[in-house]
Parts: sequence; structure tokens; C-alpha cells
Amino acid sequence: MKTYVLSLLIPLSLGASLSASAQTWSTVGGEFNSHINALYEYNDKLYIGGNFTSIDGMAAYGLAEWNGTSISDRNTTLVDGLGVSNFGTYQGKLMAVGAFFHGAFGPAFVAEWDGTDFVNSAYRLNANVYDILVVGDEFYVVGYFDSFEGTNYRHVAKFTDGNYETVGDGFDLPIGDLIMYDGYVTAGGGNGDQLTYFNGTAWTDIGTNGPAGANMAEFQGDLYAVGCFDDAVDGTARYIARWDGTTWHDVGGGLTGGLNCARAILATPDYLYVAGQFTAAGGVPVENIAKWDGTSWSAVGDGLPGEIIQCLAIYKDHLYAGPTAMAFTNHLYKFNDEIIISSVDEMQKPALTFSLSPNPASASIHWQIFSDETQSYFLQITDMSGRIILALNSMEQNGGIDLSDFSDGMYLAKCTAENGETAAKMFVVSK
Repeated sequence: MKTYVLSLLIPLSLGASLSASAQTWSTVGGEFNSHINALYEYNDKLYIGGNFTSIDGMAAYGLAEWNGTSISDRNTTLVDGLGVSNFGTYQGKLMAVGAFFHGAFGPAFVAEWDGTDFVNSAYRLNANVYDILVVGDEFYVVGYFDSFEGTNYRHVAKFTDGNYETVGDGFDLPIGDLIMYDGYVTAGGGNGDQLTYFNGTAWTDIGTNGPAGANMAEFQGDLYAVGCFDDAVDGTARYIARWDGTTWHDVGGGLTGGLNCARAILATPDYLYVAGQFTAAGGVPVENIAKWDGTSWSAVGDGLPGEIIQCLAIYKDHLYAGPTAMAFTNHLYKFNDEIIISSVDEMQKPALTFSLSPNPASASIHWQIFSDETQSYFLQITDMSGRIILALNSMEQNGGIDLSDFSDGMYLAKCTAENGETAAKMFVVSK
């Protein structure tokens, strides 16, 4: 995950800039001299992270703030390395991760931003960090780092109680993205490069024949993944795939044209925005950015011709995109049309939902059903091969299941009401 943030890289030429400016997209904030990797809203500002070292010829080392009108502040303290890859908020503080470091003993690769400089060496690691996921009083990081100060983290670590800890057995290769999905820390790769989740003990692939390492977002209850893959779901999912809790699916015909690659994904209650370098989405002509409403694809204005979009964010009711630099020239892009986001109250709430706790579970698991009306309910539990493990009829709205006959592993629980409505949850047995 995550706030509504999406990273884009956009190669910029003068002709492309003028064309976009004259239509639905415009450049804002000045001229950056290198890539924009991440966009993130914090304290009513849009933070821009990347590999740049100047904006309009003035020093800006990998980080700058946009207030909706101008670049209001920037990192002018020289930091070694390649810059900022992503942001998060931890205990009220803005966190940055990337390829930066302050000398031999200062902050490195993970640090707080205090408005002037990167601070706090307590978060220090020894190699590039690509993403950060904050979960309560802890945070997870993934990246290129491996062994550090006597501990082999294998590209993933959890910071808790003032120290880093290993997370399962980690990964053979670096991982680039993290999200919290269905109650689990989920990573964009590992265990054969498929998307994988941490069940409290180990990393487990999500389904079979899924996408390779990817960026992720949750939209309308499903997990979506984008990347440069074209062989997921028996070769039918092109650069975007959807997990519904049981199976991976193609998404409306996928993405085609250009480099056939999606790099950024951002979910709102109404649309899933996807960007990268492609010229069609589900057969609809687009220019490197498109939106999905759960049923069909559509363009986002005139798009950004000739660009490679690496990150996205929504800030003050506008969509922003951050590009890859071409010839040391780059800009932040703003979509001029206002983005209307439905509030939770305006969205239709599901008539049937249910919870399972604890999750992971060992001895027993408790269910609670939430429904708009009183009726009979039916529960079916299957393992990941589809084999039915347990079926219960005429369930009460609260109850428990003895897990003594369950093997360790991941299970799918489907609750069905007598009127036909169905809700599903994943849970893990770990004894």
C-alpha cells in the first residue's frame, strides 16, 4: 500500500509538454533534472521523491514539496546516493526510503524527513530500500539490502520496538512493493516471483499462475497487480491481473502497445488508475494512463503521449503523475479536470459481510456475520486446491470452528445467505 499514491515516470520533450498543457494535462512545479519516483500527500502537501538534484537549476536533492501552487520547500542538504524511492507515515512522522545515506554513521536508506534534512540513524540499513509499509506501531521495508550488523534479512525487514527483525525466510531476490491486503502483509514477488503474503510464519504464493513481481492496489475488494509480465493466467493477463480471493483473472483485455508495461497503480472508491507505457487498455486508445471502473476501461483525458509514468497520486482533488526524465529534463504533471471521489457514505455498502478472528489461528477461529436482515446462512471452507474441508448449514451470526483437524495452511471461507448473497474471506491455520 497506502494513501492514494501512484508513482509515474514521464519522459518529457518540449513538444509533449506543450501538447499536454494545451489540453487536459499540464506541467507544474518547474523543471526537474532527473526521474520522479514517488508522490505522497502528507500534512496538506504533495511530497515528490526521485533521483533529481535540481529544480529550475536550484538545489533539490531527491525530495521536494508541492503546495498546490509552487514548490514550497526542498532538500538542500546534500545526501549521497541516488535519491528517494517512496514515502510513508510512521508515528506521525514522514518517512522516506531510497538509495540515500549520510556518511558512515548517519541515516541511510530509511530516515525521517524533519522539513530540512533526513534524520534518525535508528532506521539505518546498508543498501537500497524500495518500499515501506506502516502497520500500527511497526513498519516493513523491502529492497536490495540483505545482511546488516550480523543479521541476514534477505531483502525484507520489520521495524518494531526500536529494532529490525527478520520476516520469515525473506526472499532470494529484491522485492519492490508492499501492501496490506485481507489482513496480511503482501509483497510483489518472492517464492518463484509470484505475489506472496506473510501468514505469520512464512511467505506463501497467492494462488497459482499469478503475475511475477508487481506493484499492487486493492480495488472493490479485489487485489490488482501491474507490471511488465505477459504470461500470467495462462498468458491471458497482459500487464495487469486481478485476484478475487480464489483465482487470478485477466482485467478487461489488459494493456497493449508501447512497451506493454504498467508501472503505477492507484485505487480510489470509483476508479483504478493504471499508468506506464502503453497505447491501449482493453482495446480503448489511451496514452500511457487509463482507468478501470470494475467493468470497462476508459482514457484519462488526452493522457501523456511519449511518456513512461512511474508514479501517481491524488492531491487536492487532482490527479498527479511523475515521469522518467529524458535528456536530464523532467516535469511533474497535473490532470486539470477535478477528480471527484465518492465518500464512504455515498458508496453502496455490501448487504452481507463477515469477519474471522484470530487470523492466523491455531486452535479455533471465530466468525461474526453482518447482514442487513435476519436469515439463514451457510458456510463452506475449502483449501487452496478447492477441496471442501467443512460445510455448515443454518449458521448463527456468531460462532466458532474447532481447527484441531485442520492442517497448517491457507483456507477460503465462503458465507452464503439464503437470498443468495455471498461473501468470502481468507484465513490461515498456523499451529
